[in-house]
Amino acid sequence: MDLSRLINDNGVYLYQDDNFNTINIQLSFNGKVGNREDAVNYVLCKYMMQSNEIYPSINQKMKELYAMDLYFFPQKIGKTSSIIVSADLVSPSIVEDDYLAGAFDFIKNIILHPKFTDANLLETIKRSYISTLAHTLSNSNKRAKRLFLDNVFDDENNKYGCSIDLEYISSIINSITLDDIKEAYKNSINEQTFYRGMVFGNISKEQFDLFRKYIPYKNNGDVLDYASKCKIVENDSEVLDPDANESILYVTYETDTIDEGLSKVLGPIFNGGNGLCHQILREKYGLVYSSYISIYCYKKAFVFTAKIDKNNKQKAMEAIKEIISIAQDKNKLIELLKFAKEYIKNEDYLLSEKKDYILDYLDDYIRGIPDNFNYNDFIKNIDSYTEEEIAHHMGTLKLKNVFMYKGDKNA
Repeated sequence: MDLSRLINDNGVYLYQDDNFNTINIQLSFNGKVGNREDAVNYVLCKYMMQSNEIYPSINQKMKELYAMDLYFFPQKIGKTSSIIVSADLVSPSIVEDDYLAGAFDFIKNIILHPKFTDANLLETIKRSYISTLAHTLSNSNKRAKRLFLDNVFDDENNKYGCSIDLEYISSIINSITLDDIKEAYKNSINEQTFYRGMVFGNISKEQFDLFRKYIPYKNNGDVLDYASKCKIVENDSEVLDPDANESILYVTYETDTIDEGLSKVLGPIFNGGNGLCHQILREKYGLVYSSYISIYCYKKAFVFTAKIDKNNKQKAMEAIKEIISIAQDKNKLIELLKFAKEYIKNEDYLLSEKKDYILDYLDDYIRGIPDNFNYNDFIKNIDSYTEEEIAHHMGTLKLKNVFMYKGDKNA
């Protein structure tokens, strides 16, 4: 993937690739954060795709635009909140119809002309939201992840534990009015809150310029400050869930450094069948059903996640310490690093072949990777990463947060 092809037009990025038959568009707006705000944002997103001043039937209009797909959704990264407008269009070169002006006009009108008058639609969306939430919270893995995020990041806007309290969230949802979503729209989807856009796929520069005439949003220099909103709480806590069968351990380390390249190298060293998590936690000690690490550069966080027996917390903690000690030993890293480099080179090939890989990478790249990180240089120079460098990097880790979600259904 050649990032030199990435064009930045005032915060709206263009990446042209005629290997695909589609055009993907994403526009991101900075939303408000909090339990009630999250619920209002969700309802707003659903409502805007069903009620518009210009189009009596939004779905019918999308069918006329070669089954175009357009949707709004809320997105949380750490303790920041965004409202995303996403569209997938067939490239005009495929259908032999230069219909993009109409498609871009449609996107503009959906954003600019919602119709906040249908109380019955609002009630239908709220009931559906509560039903969806109830189904989500019946999954113990999702309950555990929500509680972990509540626990690990310090945020005065969210009440701890509320993210799995269906009665509490339902009361918020039921209280949402048309005025609430109208106000959220006014405050969150506008030129001032816009902070990033991306256009990807089989689209010419001229067609992109046409898009910008219809969608002229510009980033005014503001970015979501993920890091300052993601302070890791120093804590060691457990939550007992009598409705869950399984237990999940989350162990969060903080690092002083933010090196995207090293983080990419560390991924396959820890994860997968050849990674240290599997080798130590499962094969050597038989402590886990599954395990992996997640590395968040903007959070300065390394998070170990392990599904374990509820009585094996201390043993798993000792095994994780052993994993880190191995990663701090340059001699033990030789084969692991060799494998990681080959894995990443193969992944780079996949990036050039699969749309989802490219979109995910471009999204990560645009939203938070430090300006001094260049993916092309990273791949070109990947063999320059050494065992000494990784061992030193791992030596900066500091244990910050331990959170145990303990299933107790069969106790």
